Amino acid sequence: LYSKKINKSFNKVIKFIEKPNLYRAKKLIKNNNYLWNSGMFLSNKSALLNEFSILQNKLALQVCDSHINAKTTNHILTLDNKYYSKIKSISFDHAILEKSKNVFSTKLLSDWKDVGSWMQKWEIEKKDKDNNYIKGNIFKNNVKNSYISTNRTIVASNLENVLAVDNNDVLYLSDLKNNNLKNLYPIINKKFPKITDQHTTIQRPWGQFTNIFVGKNFQVKELVVNSGAILSLQKHKYRSENWVVVEGKANVILNKKNIVLQKSDSIFIPQGAVHRIENRQKSVLKIIEVQTGSYLGEDDIIRIKDIYGRA
Repeated sequence: LYSKKINKSFNKVIKFIEKPNLYRAKKLIKNNNYLWNSGMFLSNKSALLNEFSILQNKLALQVCDSHINAKTTNHILTLDNKYYSKIKSISFDHAILEKSKNVFSTKLLSDWKDVGSWMQKWEIEKKDKDNNYIKGNIFKNNVKNSYISTNRTIVASNLENVLAVDNNDVLYLSDLKNNNLKNLYPIINKKFPKITDQHTTIQRPWGQFTNIFVGKNFQVKELVVNSGAILSLQKHKYRSENWVVVEGKANVILNKKNIVLQKSDSIFIPQGAVHRIENRQKSVLKIIEVQTGSYLGEDDIIRIKDIYGRA
């Protein structure tokens, strides 16, 4: 960012220069009027709201309308989609910082890294005597200068400058100093869309579910329902479900019946049946769900009622 000094501590920002190339960046840094933007901002609420109302008036009104017409259920605020869907996707930098006349800067005297690559992540981590960053249950033999992070047991032998990151969804292997995941991402997304779109554990307003196993015309999930949470009243066109309570107590609606399931109890949900799970307890509810059917996609959910505004 280009700025002019107004006193010993602060500069007034004149303009932002977005992502200059290496040659230009080196040239700019030599000029004392240019500072590298760390991406850390300090402001009070009223100043930000004032800048939004002046510089992005339409966007500010749409946000306000979406919030004014929001619904709150079980301490969860659901913004009104009629107004929220009209809001333009724009970054804070482009919307406010690059247009505002009230931005000031000061020098940050500190170690600072953008941590925009796995190499930079390795550099800042605490390493062992062989210059490795190791996270997880890993047996290693003759491994040097590597970054290995995993949620499962790994045996690594005779490796150097290796990047291995395993997050249950996918295992990424590369040369630590020369990895190009950013460039590979569009190719991966096109060839293996499930890797980028569907994760092993997926968050929901009521809690989360984890995909344990997927087979031909069946899959197994663990549902974790938060205290006081209620899933939508729903049905499925292509699948049936078997539920087993493994922790907690479930209040279930199956068609027009109200059923209470204790730990180790199970229930069958036929294809097309209207059903819902509710956790009225103070602790979490855990259910193992086995789905069977010709199609098991998450879009096969016909919501009838939903406290989170998704019906």
